[in-house]
Amino acid sequence: MSRLIKNIGIIGKKEFIERADFIKNLQKMLESCKCKLVYTSEVADKKFLEKCDLILTLGGDGTVLKVARTIAGLKRKPYMLGVHMGNVGFLAETTPEGVENDLKNFIKGDCKRDRRRLLKVEIFRGTRSVFKSYALNDAVINQGPFARLLNLNIQVGDKLMSEFRGDGVIVGTTTGSTGHSLSAGGSIIHPRLRAFVITPMMSSSLSMRPIIIPDTRTIKIELSGRKPLQTEVRLTVDGQDSFQIQFGDRIVVKRTTESITFLRRRDTNFYSTLRHKLGWGDTIK
Repeated sequence: MSRLIKNIGIIGKKEFIERADFIKNLQKMLESCKCKLVYTSEVADKKFLEKCDLILTLGGDGTVLKVARTIAGLKRKPYMLGVHMGNVGFLAETTPEGVENDLKNFIKGDCKRDRRRLLKVEIFRGTRSVFKSYALNDAVINQGPFARLLNLNIQVGDKLMSEFRGDGVIVGTTTGSTGHSLSAGGSIIHPRLRAFVITPMMSSSLSMRPIIIPDTRTIKIELSGRKPLQTEVRLTVDGQDSFQIQFGDRIVVKRTTESITFLRRRDTNFYSTLRHKLGWGDTIK
């Protein structure tokens, strides 16, 4: 551990934060470890996050993603520990029943750090930037309420990768490769690799398959062909932030130096997480 854990914050959904018995027991345990609970809220406030050494997220992966994007812009970034109180909880490390024991070990330094890089996505309208965000998982371009195919032009670096028709495209990080991209047929990428996965959604071309590229490449995406009628096209970041795209906009995705660091138990590994949480490699019976 590069720094001591003393100040701990909790962010989660209202129904979890209002579990007085859980919060009280946690606070008592932290005091016995000479730590203190400095922040409990539904909102990831930057001012308070910078005062914390560790943030506990109570909920599912959506809570983790929301907090991670806020932490990305901080100069002093706290560690993150996901407490699984949602659905799949792929990014979570512990449970309400196990969090006290895990925290005791982590505070003593008996843990490992899992650093995850974020991507940066920006929309340019002419020369003007009209939207900018970080993503821990993915940036998704897709159609709105009308089921019409989109014409998408994708460049990687200064090279044309493809121009295809489909429902949209997902650009995912290694972390996001087990999320929306996986559901759309994308590959699983080990988080230690530095790569992006570009996953077409419902392409009209059977040969248009997902591709993994180095994250040193900048990805540029534009709507091409004739201007679509009655079609709302949106960019969605981590399934949460959304922005409507206009015909002629340029979407630029690139790696960033921003990252967040999860704390993990020493016996945790990526392959066991895939098996236990996603059922990866299960034998069909």
